Amino acid sequence: MSGLQAKRAIVVGGASGIGRAIADKLADDGAHVVVADLDGDRATAAAAELERAGGRAVAVRCDMANEPDVVALVEATIAAFGGVDVLVNSAGLTSWAVMQRDLPVAAADVDVWSRTMAVNLLGPMLCCKHVVPHMIEAGGGSIVNVSSVRSLEGSAIMNAYAASKAGLNILTRCIATAFGKQGVRCNALLPGTLLTPATQPLADHDEGFFERLADVQLIPELARPEDVAEVAAFLASARSVALQGQLLVVDGGASAHQRMPAPRLGPGRG
Repeated sequence: MSGLQAKRAIVVGGASGIGRAIADKLADDGAHVVVADLDGDRATAAAAELERAGGRAVAVRCDMANEPDVVALVEATIAAFGGVDVLVNSAGLTSWAVMQRDLPVAAADVDVWSRTMAVNLLGPMLCCKHVVPHMIEAGGGSIVNVSSVRSLEGSAIMNAYAASKAGLNILTRCIATAFGKQGVRCNALLPGTLLTPATQPLADHDEGFFERLADVQLIPELARPEDVAEVAAFLASARSVALQGQLLVVDGGASAHQRMPAPRLGPGRG
């Protein structure tokens, strides 16, 4: 048994990429899923697919960096399912347009830093702020924050992204420390770079990037969003009851023996 049957789950960023894979997995395991995403149309389509597959799902458009949106998301979840048992913070600012502007600090774009911190760090904090009281009232729950292995490594690119995810790591442990004795667990997943719609431009821009990434992973095939989703579902369930405040790297072993390859984003490669 998965331990997720009839659990009420919010997956923020659940319309695509890793978030969509997690929403699919939770629904397959019997959870009732709220697909929350800035792209309301894609969230609606994802929830409809989950329903057609036999699950229970609703869609909510939400900008997680906007507190009224987060309040409305939690209210909609309670109205639909009566409470919240699982929160997955999977939304992240990973658009190609932003990635190209996330430069080393000497050339940093302040707007990119502000928006990246708002989505990747403020957003998860707001979701936790408004979900935790309901979890405590119900006797507990599980929060899964989707961070990144880049939060553990220095890099010449994506500095704002890496810093925001490092902040999410310590936020994870602060929440676990503050609310663990009240039944709220909080852990983080740190995926490596996976082939998703958000990262597809890397393959288009830097020929051979994902082949190089597959070479440094220590598994036979490139890790997929579905592989991350399996670990997320474990963390969401009571099967992982002894895991609290942990940062789980899910990168196919790439960081176990050397740093992951950086995409080539320099001049003349566009």
